[in-house]
Amino acid sequence: MKSKLLNLLVLIVGGLIIFNLSQNISRLWQKRGQVGEGKQRLEELKIENRKLKGELEYVQSPEFIEKEVREKLGWAKEGEEVWVLPESIREIREIGEIREEKPNWKKWLELFYPNFSE
Repeated sequence: MKSKLLNLLVLIVGGLIIFNLSQNISRLWQKRGQVGEGKQRLEELKIENRKLKGELEYVQSPEFIEKEVREKLGWAKEGEEVWVLPESIREIREIGEIREEKPNWKKWLELFYPNFSE
């Protein structure tokens, strides 16, 4: 009877140990996947970081600063002229620089008959 009880106790303890080990192995496999994902994300961030450092270096360069000052603020070097042009046809029409062209026959008609109305 004692040996059966002892065998049962050993079997239960062994089962618990095996169950515990299998859970730990399962968790380790999950963590291994997370570590791999973390390494991949780290490499992506390193690449992005290098790219951003390059962009930062470029925007701090004198060439970029001069380009931005010229384009956005309309500054020029000594002796240069700056021309500001409207951005769209609508703005040009609002300014009145472009007038709708009349057909030639209307121009001739107005020339010979100034009081003629349509």
